[in-house]
Amino acid sequence: MESKTVVTGALALAVGLLGGYALSPSGPDMSDIETALGARIDAAAERGGEGVSAVAETVQALDARLESLSAKLGTLEERIGETAGAGADATTSGLDKLDLRLTETGEELRNALSELADSQKASLETALAGLSAQPAAPAAPAATETATPAADQEAAAPEGLTSGKTAILADGAIRVFVSRVDDAARSARLSINGALAHLTEGHSVALRPDGDYCRVMLDGVDRGHARVSAACGDDLPAPEGITPGSATVLGDGAAHVFLSAVSADDTTARIAVNGVDLQSVDAGGTVRVGDTRCHVNVDQIDRGHVSFSYGC
Repeated sequence: MESKTVVTGALALAVGLLGGYALSPSGPDMSDIETALGARIDAAAERGGEGVSAVAETVQALDARLESLSAKLGTLEERIGETAGAGADATTSGLDKLDLRLTETGEELRNALSELADSQKASLETALAGLSAQPAAPAAPAATETATPAADQEAAAPEGLTSGKTAILADGAIRVFVSRVDDAARSARLSINGALAHLTEGHSVALRPDGDYCRVMLDGVDRGHARVSAACGDDLPAPEGITPGSATVLGDGAAHVFLSAVSADDTTARIAVNGVDLQSVDAGGTVRVGDTRCHVNVDQIDRGHVSFSYGC
């Protein structure tokens, strides 16, 4: 047998080995891999980007391994060519060595391909398992409505009269027209049977419709609405406060108030604060105490009685 023929056969053997191992069924089928990756990546895209990043890193690692294997195959091809060239002029002993070398090289190639296949399978299984383990994005909690005192107050319609409205009280004996409502000051300006009165919340004014003694009370102020009521005769509670000729001490002794007289219609009181100088003060009015920022309030005048308070 000519040495050239032997070398040609050896080269054919080497090419067959390379082709066989490259197409070896021990590696994962690429179409199956693409199908699996496509399904997993689509699922991962719905849950977040971490799983997709893991697969991308795995594919990059496999590309690097394939490039390394290609380099090894190129080196192997050069070595086969060199060995074949040397064997063309060698003796039968040289051909035996060439055959042995080709066998060893084939074994090396088999091991490399097997290792790559195992590595591919393990890496892909790990990456795909990571995709499966990606937790689904938590569903946004359903919005719940929490009732608050402010919300409850807004939900309940305010009661009372707005500006421009009139209330008929005491069986028609008293007409109260609301001129203005001040939420900040908790007060209202009223026209009671034609007479103007400015009341703060909880205070009242007296009048005598048809000779009967009555009082009109501002019960509350709520978002531009004023609640008013009236009571007459025996329906009235007992009067509170001091009567003319009496005095009271307020503010832990800071203000001494002397009541001199009360008008017949219970709308005005004559008082002296920390002295003998008298001044007329309407119900709901105030008197400053000396040079301080404090004042005495005439809270209510009721059937000849006057109640006071003190504030700074």
